[in-house]
Formats: sequence, C-alpha cells, structure tokens
Amino acid sequence: MKKSRLIALVSLLMMGSSPSAVAAPVELVINGEFESPHFDGGWTTYSNALVPGWSSTADILEFWVQGYSSSPVNGSDGLPTGQHYELTYYSPAEVTTQIMTVTGSNGTVDFSFDYWHRSGSGVQYSLTGSSSGTIVSGSYNYTPGVGDLNWVPISYTNLPVKAGETLTLSFNGIDGDTMGDHIDQVSVLYNAAAVPEPASVVLMGLGGLGMGYIKRRKSSDVA
Repeated sequence: MKKSRLIALVSLLMMGSSPSAVAAPVELVINGEFESPHFDGGWTTYSNALVPGWSSTADILEFWVQGYSSSPVNGSDGLPTGQHYELTYYSPAEVTTQIMTVTGSNGTVDFSFDYWHRSGSGVQYSLTGSSSGTIVSGSYNYTPGVGDLNWVPISYTNLPVKAGETLTLSFNGIDGDTMGDHIDQVSVLYNAAAVPEPASVVLMGLGGLGMGYIKRRKSSDVA
C-alpha cells in the first residue's frame, strides 16, 4: 500500500507541474522603426548623436516620412510605416550599425526588416556576435517590379546566440550613388532558452527518489 500511494503522489505532482519557464521574447533593437527623432513632412538628416540606437560611418542618417516621394505608405505588415531610413547619403560605402547585448542566457534571435527600392540595387546586411561570430550575413538584390511600390519583408528565425555577448547589426546599400534604397521595421527578437522551474526540479528529484524506492522494494521482494 505504501508503494502504491508513493507512486500515485509522485505522478500527480509531476502531472501538475510545468517542466520549464519560458521568458517573454525581448526586442534588442532600439528605434527599429526609425520613429525617433520625430519630424513632420518630407525628409531630413540627423547626426549620429541625435539618433537613438543607430550610427552611420558618414555621421549622417537620412529619415523619410511615409508616402514621401512615392515611398510606400504601409509596411509589409499592412500598418503605416511612419518614418523610415535611407541607406546612403554620400555613397553606398556608408555602413549603418547598431550594437546590442544579450543580457540573458544562451538562446536564439529572430532577425527581420523591411526593404524598399528607390534607386539602388539592394541592401547588404549582417548580424555578428562577439562570441558567436557571423550569425547571419547576406544581401537582397532588387528585382525590377518587386519592391517598387511595396516593402519587401526579409526575415530569419532561430539564430543561436550566447549569454552576455555583444551583437553588431550592420546595413549598407548596393549602388544607388547618393539616392539609396530604404529599410524599416528592423527587429532582433531575443528568445532565452527554456530553464527548468525550481518546483519542477524538486518534483523531478522526488520522482527519482520514488523510482529508487520502488526498485529497492522489488529487489527486497525478490530476495
């Protein structure tokens, strides 16, 4: 009877427990929709010091408002774009970057952004980690008729990252002289690896003790 009660108790506790705790995803990119600083109408430029999160090797970042000069009013998600960012000001050699830190445990990130063609040939991008090395690197090359009137979504999921490392996100235009293509809705969404909840660890320990007890009773019964 004692053995049966122990098995039933452990089974009920294990069934009622949650095996792990999953933290909510965390957005690592600051100002990924280029809404700050805010301005009204047309386009304007800011120095690196005035733009939260981002910096350009040219120390000039050019922002546009939605719909200006035939730019798409809605993003790839169907929502108004607000403000967005032109990749070049002086030349396509300019690189725009943002540096982020993985503050939690090992995990993964989902990386995404929207692209719109203006007069360049596309966009090059990379996400690198101080411990992980190159996490993702690639380019999107403009195809006539695609991306002329609408934003093109580009995304990657489940990219491994390590706890505490520094991530560097980089963009630059392909061709386009001083009139490059645009990006918006930039996101690096961090997902921490699931870790066992303390209660679950205790219950698993109880389960192990119960199984050990059962094995010992079986051995003694045989003897």
